[in-house]
Amino acid sequence: MGTFVDDEVLICGGESADFYEFRCWGYDYSANEWHLKPLIMHQGRAWAAAAPTYPNQWMVTGGYNSDYLSTGELLEDGRQGRDQALHDALIKPLIRDC
Repeated sequence: MGTFVDDEVLICGGESADFYEFRCWGYDYSANEWHLKPLIMHQGRAWAAAAPTYPNQWMVTGGYNSDYLSTGELLEDGRQGRDQALHDALIKPLIRDC
């Protein structure tokens, strides 16, 4: 999933062969390159959705990780290990929900 936070494109998660990514990358326009961000989702997920909530925070919901997910996470830029898992955040599992 992707979102735009603090003037930066941010991409988290994804799928590669049999691995579901839990890391996030930001795009540095001035250097024209992607860099690994210092935050990690609690659960690797592909096809999730994201929405900004507060400055430098965003909600990640749904997705897929060997099964459809009904969980969500509240992520905060630059604070690895302080992410809050939101269990049973959705009424039903969703993918591609934005």
